[in-house]
Amino acid sequence: VDRTSMFEHRSTYPVTVTLKRSMHSLFRHPTLFTMNLTKQTMKTAERSLLIIALLGFGMKMLHLPTAAIVLTIGSVLLATLYFLRGKTMIPETNRDRSHLPIITLGSVSLGVSVLALLLKVQHWPFATSFALLGVVLCAATIFAVTTSRKPSPRETFKRLLLRVVPALLLVGVVALMPFI
Repeated sequence: VDRTSMFEHRSTYPVTVTLKRSMHSLFRHPTLFTMNLTKQTMKTAERSLLIIALLGFGMKMLHLPTAAIVLTIGSVLLATLYFLRGKTMIPETNRDRSHLPIITLGSVSLGVSVLALLLKVQHWPFATSFALLGVVLCAATIFAVTTSRKPSPRETFKRLLLRVVPALLLVGVVALMPFI
């Protein structure tokens, strides 16, 4: 028996099984819209994508070669996460349809704000207009949350405001600066 063929056979077997298991789990969730995203998964994904976007921003400030790619990928994925997040922000026990418009407005305002920052940093056309749209949407979200007369899920609105208020401040400052 050839020892190299036995060694190669043993080393490729676990990889094949792992690939088959990962492909099976990939096809079990065909789209992002049907994924069962838990709160911990969303928090981890948000933090990871935020770190990637901030890393890309820092690389852009240092004029490193791949900065635009890292910044674009991190920001677009973070904006996509925020757009899809409205569905998972409401706790399962409190799935009241009356809060859905406010949470949807909040997730859209966060997504638009992240994309506005990306456009402004990359110096793309109409970046200031997009940033102003982000400011208006964030302000509308804060107004809707603070003036809501329906019994509100405090934890959900608190998490929403903890993300929208810094986005409003950041996009507001960037929208007013013409040369950033």
